[in-house]
Amino acid sequence: MRALFEARSISDVVVVGNHDQTEQLEKLASQYAREKPYRIVEAVGHIGEIVASGAEHIHLPGYFFILQADLPYVSGSSIDLAALEVLGLPDNAKVYFPAVSREFFARWGGSWRRSFLPLSANGKPKRLKMLDFVIADSRYINPEFVRKFYNIRTFTRSLKGKLNFAREFPSCIPIALMSYLRRGISISDLEDIVSNLNGSQIRIVEVSNPAYAVFMKDIDTKGDYQTYRWSEKHPHNNL
Repeated sequence: MRALFEARSISDVVVVGNHDQTEQLEKLASQYAREKPYRIVEAVGHIGEIVASGAEHIHLPGYFFILQADLPYVSGSSIDLAALEVLGLPDNAKVYFPAVSREFFARWGGSWRRSFLPLSANGKPKRLKMLDFVIADSRYINPEFVRKFYNIRTFTRSLKGKLNFAREFPSCIPIALMSYLRRGISISDLEDIVSNLNGSQIRIVEVSNPAYAVFMKDIDTKGDYQTYRWSEKHPHNNL
């Protein structure tokens, strides 16, 4: 939350949380806000409806920065860098999914461990990890697509994720099988598929600035928390 209020590229902040969190979120927001406008919104419904609710409450319709709450190293300057670079791309995509390569993660990921999507680019294998933020046009949020996409986020590393993929996107099963046989579907083909499912253009953006490393060190599991605690004791390993 502090990072969003510190970011110069963010004009106003919407924080969505559970009912029992809203009072504490209000206290934190008032502490960090200074003069930046903000709203605390109670989370209702599934993850897609929650994202849509946040989009509905931003001050001006347009592109907004969707950030998870479990990213301890994110700063206002890292948000500004990401917003400037991604929104400076010469296209009209409505949703941007920034990603890093396996090589980038190996260099800047420290002790964190993650799985990667088996894709291809220019006919060569390419493994990518989606970062834990999205930049999207608030006028093109598809709650049902967000729900389904969130349910398959563990597709590459768990049986549950694979089963969710089969249930949520049955029409994509043949393509997914072909991707494994060919050692990865192309990034452009994947963009076309998810754009069709979403109803508006989605772009996967591979980034390489070391500053993006803070967006891949999220705390999802007990192992992540232990890694975070270790990293706090060894700060030279973090950016």
